[in-house]
Amino acid sequence: MNASVVSAFAHTGAFSAQFAGGITSASLSQTVPVSPQQSFQLFISLGKIGTIANPAINLRVLYLDASNAVVGTGLNINVTIGNMPNTIFDTWTEVYQTTTAAPAAAVQAQVLISKTAGSSNAPVVLIDDVAFVEVTGITGATGPTGATGATGSTGATGATGPTGSTGATGPTGATGATGPTGVTGATGPTGATGATGPTGVTGATGPTGATGARVQLGLRELPVQLGLRELPDQLGLRELPAQLELRELPAQLELREIPDQLGLRELPAQLGLREIPAQLVRREPRAHSRRLLFRMQLIKW
Repeated sequence: MNASVVSAFAHTGAFSAQFAGGITSASLSQTVPVSPQQSFQLFISLGKIGTIANPAINLRVLYLDASNAVVGTGLNINVTIGNMPNTIFDTWTEVYQTTTAAPAAAVQAQVLISKTAGSSNAPVVLIDDVAFVEVTGITGATGPTGATGATGSTGATGATGPTGSTGATGPTGATGATGPTGVTGATGPTGATGATGPTGVTGATGPTGATGARVQLGLRELPVQLGLRELPDQLGLRELPAQLELRELPAQLELREIPDQLGLRELPAQLGLREIPAQLVRREPRAHSRRLLFRMQLIKW
């Protein structure tokens, strides 16, 4: 509408489309088949004739269903006023835009290039090399991240908001490990001695043991030593009884010194001693003594 094909200026080839100047609106459109989830790229070259600023140009891609109802918009951008070069100097504005994917109900796409009514002196606009191409192939690798820009100045601190309500108390944490045992304190003073307890009951007397057997010792061949260290002079022994009954006799009795006053030259064959002390201890040794060894033999009663 209000567009024509001219050959005066072209971006490539010999022809281009032209929108009338002045206050008249103009547009170009074309419908192409599409499939759901398809995306497209729109390529277009734009220019003006003269030095007056260009009017705004709108570029749109609409997705239509089988009944030509609009089910989605793939692209909607404006080439703003005054941004087109003068084609008299063979310069053009090249626009490259990618659409969103077609919705599931889309069966065709309408490419629409339009100019709204402008001022009476708006220049002629030229359109050339329009292409609507499906986007194919895999997406290229993401380029490297650009350098981080400079940190802006810190803004003013906002007003402090009201304090929120206190939250519920959390559960008590686990008990920590027991610390090391401290140093042992000084020993306290000794307490007072307690009262002596009552004396316990005396236990029962045990039974009397059996009477031991008697033995008779003959003073003939007994390998013992009798240590007669002191005997009183008053004994005046000349003859000894035939038998001496021994009830308690130590293992060894040593005859070390016998006083001369005893006048013992010959002893009878047997002495019946009834009690002889375990040892006769020497207290005051005499100048004259003899050592006698008696060999005595144990005999039964």
